[in-house]
Amino acid sequence: MLLAPTWGEQSTLHVCGEPLIAALLGAGIGVILRPHYQTTRLAPQVVERLVARFGSDPGFRYVERMEESASLFESDLLVCDWSAMAIEYALGLGKPVLFVDVPPRVRNSHYAELGLEPMEMRIRRELGTVLPLSLVGEAPRHVAELLRGAAEMRKRNAARREEWVFNFGCSVEAGAREIARIADERAGVGARGRLG
Repeated sequence: MLLAPTWGEQSTLHVCGEPLIAALLGAGIGVILRPHYQTTRLAPQVVERLVARFGSDPGFRYVERMEESASLFESDLLVCDWSAMAIEYALGLGKPVLFVDVPPRVRNSHYAELGLEPMEMRIRRELGTVLPLSLVGEAPRHVAELLRGAAEMRKRNAARREEWVFNFGCSVEAGAREIARIADERAGVGARGRLG
């Protein structure tokens, strides 16, 4: 299981990292800790405290480099909060996500006046399970439930990917065509007038 939350005072690592990891390891669930680089940079004491407490547990592994990708492929499930990584993990790999319901980091305190539910809030219920903070000790049960339904979740997330993600698997080519089209349009050149 990969634990890769967002950064900041309201992130999972700050709010409930120790009891969450303790509950998971206590239930025999392996934990790969991959903190956000901003957490490592701005609050190294949080990461150091977690590594000091759990580093000797054979079920615990700390990934220092955020740019590595092995932990994404090795893990069967992601425990996250508001990080965009959860969307990439669920849609890109099809794997389930357990979202710890820490308070969201809101940049526009008036967003509710728009009458819209932000995608990041809605999508959590569709890509996995939302774990209330008061139930962090029950995380192992939710992890087990998500893993039991992982095959079905892969199918559902693949369907969502097809619905929500444009040009999946060919975005480089589609992007290059669109850039060329815009450049031609601005230069006043039609598709037939382009050389080569």
